[in-house]
Amino acid sequence: VQGCYGDDLETFSFYAEVYNLDFEPQNPGAYRVNYIIEDFDGEVLFTIPGKPRVKKQPEAVVYVSFDISSLPTGQYNFRAEVVDEERQHSASALKPFTVYRSSEATALQLEREKNIYNSMDEAALDHYLSQIDYIATQEERSVLGDLSVEGKRAFLLRFWRDRDPSPGTPRNEFKEDYILRLMKTRIHFSFGETEGWKSDRGRILLTYGAPEFIEREAKSSRRNAYEVWEYHDLRGQGTHIFVFIDTSENASYPLIHSSFRDEISNSEWE
Repeated sequence: VQGCYGDDLETFSFYAEVYNLDFEPQNPGAYRVNYIIEDFDGEVLFTIPGKPRVKKQPEAVVYVSFDISSLPTGQYNFRAEVVDEERQHSASALKPFTVYRSSEATALQLEREKNIYNSMDEAALDHYLSQIDYIATQEERSVLGDLSVEGKRAFLLRFWRDRDPSPGTPRNEFKEDYILRLMKTRIHFSFGETEGWKSDRGRILLTYGAPEFIEREAKSSRRNAYEVWEYHDLRGQGTHIFVFIDTSENASYPLIHSSFRDEISNSEWE
């Protein structure tokens, strides 16, 4: 059994070897093989009953091929059941497989995303929207204040769709990367009651991505703890640095200096 079907592969093929059939040369008897498709919870979706086969020896080879184009995207089990006709003995083997069709999987993912936003009240939506403000355009920010709850839900669907580098597929790699960075800010940059994405380090990570190099220095008797983040070819504009110094000694690490345009600059930071 192959692991994945769908799109250009709609023919299911199964090969197996059967051993220890109750075989007597003078009275060989018969066996049959039933083919069963189950969903991943074990519920039988359909069965293809096998035809009786005369036993020729204690072993047999089983091969079957049939169309599965009616199965929607999902995870399934294929069960082959060998039944001894005369003696009513049986044995079975189970193999999982997946049906994946790009259009269906994309539609399922979109429906899941809609359900997530539909389950959020306005306060939760506003909190989510504030977390993606760093990468929103000025035009997108300008319309948010006039949106209803339903409008905000629709806005989020468009927001991520417009940034999807592989439209037409279930995955949105840009969104996945941003959510992962958001989780990192929560884990590494939160301080006091301030969420990590609201910190300067969190903002820079979410806005520009992960730096290529980080220089860290712990607090000493002569200086505060600090971090210098270095980006290579940042947005096509060469190498730039961001300097964060724990001036308040509360792990807030505000941005003190950056060589990148539109960010705070302080040539005397050292």
